[in-house]
Amino acid sequence: MKPSHVVLAVVAALVVLIGLGWLFDFNDYFHYKTFAPKYEQTRREVFEQSRAYNAGTIQNIRSAERDYITAPADRRAGLASAIVQQYADYPDEALPNDLRHFMQCLRSHQNDTYDCSQ
Repeated sequence: MKPSHVVLAVVAALVVLIGLGWLFDFNDYFHYKTFAPKYEQTRREVFEQSRAYNAGTIQNIRSAERDYITAPADRRAGLASAIVQQYADYPDEALPNDLRHFMQCLRSHQNDTYDCSQ
C-alpha cells in the first residue's frame, strides 16, 4: 500500500471517529433535552408529596400566621399579600382546618383591612 493511501486511511478513520463522537454527544444532548424536564418534574412532584415538605410548609404558614397576628394593623394588608403569594401553589386540602380558614380569609380579604387574626 502506498504511503498516501495510509495517510488517507488514517485521516478517514479520524474523521469517522470525530463524527461518531459528535453523533454520540448529539444523542446525549437530545436525550437530556427530551427527558430531563420530565425527570425533574417527577422529582418535584415526589418532593412535594413528601412528609418533610408538607410539615415544613405548614410550620412556615403557622409562623407567618403568628407574624400576621402580632403585626400592627397598618402592616397586615402587606403581610397578607406576601403570605398569599408565597403559598399560592400550596393546596388548601393539605392544611389543617385552622390554617385553611386563615389562608382562605387572607385570600378573600387581601385588598381590604379585614382582620384575619380571629
